[in-house]
Amino acid sequence: MPELAEKKSELVVQSAAMNKQLFDIESSILKLLAESKGNILDDTNLIETLAQAKKTSNEVNIRMQEAEVTSIEVNKTSEEYRPVAKRASLLYFCLADMANVDPMYQYALPWFKALFATGVGRAPASNDMEQRLENLNVFFTYFVYTNVCRSCARGVL
Repeated sequence: MPELAEKKSELVVQSAAMNKQLFDIESSILKLLAESKGNILDDTNLIETLAQAKKTSNEVNIRMQEAEVTSIEVNKTSEEYRPVAKRASLLYFCLADMANVDPMYQYALPWFKALFATGVGRAPASNDMEQRLENLNVFFTYFVYTNVCRSCARGVL
């Protein structure tokens, strides 16, 4: 699910931006405190900056909490596809070991990744997660098999 991966990447970028914003606020406050002379309660610039910093900090914390909830959802959904990832990695390493049988059986990871992406797109869809996972595993296993058989037949000709 590429939209989940994209959403997760966006969350990482947003989180880094929010952390930087909080750091900048803290730095600004510390700078104003260090430069303040006399009673800090008389420094209107410092008080206004503190009030604005509190407001901004609360907003950033709320957004960070929302991002954390979204991140948990994305990770949960990604975790549901772990059985498909296990099967795909098993198939790849089986193919990689086939080169020990005969050098003709050499397959590159980019080829396998493209094959996987195509297989995911062609596997029968289902709204039921268990059925979707089964469809992905069965279809991709067969898809790898047919592609390997086809590549071997081409090598013989």
